[in-house]
Amino acid sequence: MSGEPVFVRHGRTRQYVYNSRNPVGRALLVIAPLVAIGVLYSLHSSWHWSEGELRRAVHRAAESLNAKPFPAAFERHHVSAAVTEGSC
Repeated sequence: MSGEPVFVRHGRTRQYVYNSRNPVGRALLVIAPLVAIGVLYSLHSSWHWSEGELRRAVHRAAESLNAKPFPAAFERHHVSAAVTEGSC
């Protein structure tokens, strides 16, 4: 193993950074961004809904809202009419 430390202080910012002269630091320089990209990609693919999934979720939410009693200030038939007409 190299006599160099894995982390060294940056000259200007005084923050610790990976040391590219150490084999472990060099591996971390390559592996850390690849892991971050993989995690972001997996999160990105799970965040997007297909059009059918989004439509189904909106209709379920509208049905659950219509099932609850509304306060006197709201007219229930206006909300349900707007959802069935697709204006929401």
